[in-house]
Amino acid sequence: MTEKAPIYGIDRELQRKQQSKFNPELEQQALNWIMDITGESGLEQTADLKNGVALCELVNAIKPGSVRRVNNSKFPFKMMENINNFLLACENLGVPKYDLFMTVDLYEEKNIPLVIGSIHSLGSAAQKVDGFEGPYIGLGYSHGKKMEFSEEVLKEGRKTVPLLTKKVRESPNQSGMFDNSRNIIKSTEKGGSGIGLFESKVTKTSNQSGMFDNSRNIIKSTQKGTGEIGYFESHVTKQSNQSGMFDNSRNIVKIKK
Repeated sequence: MTEKAPIYGIDRELQRKQQSKFNPELEQQALNWIMDITGESGLEQTADLKNGVALCELVNAIKPGSVRRVNNSKFPFKMMENINNFLLACENLGVPKYDLFMTVDLYEEKNIPLVIGSIHSLGSAAQKVDGFEGPYIGLGYSHGKKMEFSEEVLKEGRKTVPLLTKKVRESPNQSGMFDNSRNIIKSTEKGGSGIGLFESKVTKTSNQSGMFDNSRNIIKSTQKGTGEIGYFESHVTKQSNQSGMFDNSRNIVKIKK
């Protein structure tokens, strides 16, 4: 019998971590479960499963025909074939693939805790197999509950108007908001001599760089009897990019007497 070569460095560290996860109680539960179902005896440690025979008999007991041919040969490749067929059968029975070990984990004893965990996962999946009456092992799966509603309840639900149906004219993007607004204020005083008009038109368009702002404000006033007309116009155009801000403004004030 050949001896295993010593392990050093990071491989040794990984081996220590795996050994720290080893749980003798879980191992014994898994072995007892296999022996109860298959009728096998003499399984004292997980390494006794490396020929794959007991594992194949296990899945065949849970669901007949899962493994069509079980190899009783002592050749290594036949033993590994049994293990591989067992893993395929587990996946077909509903065991998640991420819960399954690799062939070398058992045959070369590289990750025994993972092998034990896979057997417990198989025990959980076996609880949902039709015709299998146990014994069981592992955690149980939750069962969904189907809800049924009367026609009156469904009609009331259809009458509900979601908040998202409200019409919104402001559409956000990655960098800001598109805002188009126009405000006009007019005032007239009866018996007086003045009419005031304020008009503001603002268009703001945002992009990933900044904000484009085009605004125009006009204030006009007329006073009877004085002959004065005041006119103020401000036209501002601001364009921003990744470098900075371009500001072009023009202010005009005109007064006529």
